[in-house]
Amino acid sequence: MKKILILLMFLNILLFANIAKVVAIKGKATILRDIKTIPLELGSKLLKSDIIDTLKDSKVQIIFKDNTIITIGKSSHFEISEYVFDEENKNYKAKFGLLKGTFRTITGKIGKLAPQKFKLHSKTSSIGIRGTQILSNIQVGHDTIFCTEGKITVTSILTGQKIEIKAGEFIEVKEGEISPVQKFDVKTITTTDTNTRFLPSEEQEETLDNFGIEIEDTSANKDSTSLSDTKKETKKLEENIQVDNIVNELEENIQVDNIVDNLESNINDSNTDDTIVETVEEEIIRIEREAM
Repeated sequence: MKKILILLMFLNILLFANIAKVVAIKGKATILRDIKTIPLELGSKLLKSDIIDTLKDSKVQIIFKDNTIITIGKSSHFEISEYVFDEENKNYKAKFGLLKGTFRTITGKIGKLAPQKFKLHSKTSSIGIRGTQILSNIQVGHDTIFCTEGKITVTSILTGQKIEIKAGEFIEVKEGEISPVQKFDVKTITTTDTNTRFLPSEEQEETLDNFGIEIEDTSANKDSTSLSDTKKETKKLEENIQVDNIVNELEENIQVDNIVDNLESNINDSNTDDTIVETVEEEIIRIEREAM
């Protein structure tokens, strides 16, 4: 009986292991999961330790269970190092690896409830957040980090040097040395901003408007978008995220009910503990294959 309970617990963990979902994709990207490379598609579900690679002229946007939004630009590598979002037990942790490329990070509930548990890291720097929006351009031996809302703390992994930057400021980390804090302008932020937006109006920060900075639109669509339109789109995106989360929970609950019914039916037909364990193991293998 203990074996069955352990296997059922493992089954539950397996079912609820999905921690993020791909909500937008342009071009081609892949997931490196364990030793397998899986094509990334719209709607793909992500797991802890997944590494996402985007190809040239590609970009991906993902949303985590706490509504953290991360956009991964072209020719980039992103790792889900650690992620826990357990509101019932107030257990939160998010650690993401910005291995190479351009990234836009908009923090969700973890950033609000436990900001000290939300970390971004590259090979040369670590970013602690006290804000909600960050742009990062990570290249070999050279990180450029923009704060567009709130405050962030950047620490050099090589030297331990730490510096705080506020909204409208950026720093560079070269060979472990952090540059003096600078104010960003159109020239310094445009490349990173453009590489991590899907639409001209998408995620247009109110703070940029307050700074008097207008990001040049390099896409085919040159129509201007007002700040009020941007707020409407952001609100719509948040509502869609909430609906997706509810649907995902319902689908997972239905899946659990179906699996339990299937297990009970098979167990009732079994005569020995060994046969019962084999039945549960077969069900786990089937779920793992479906998750691929």
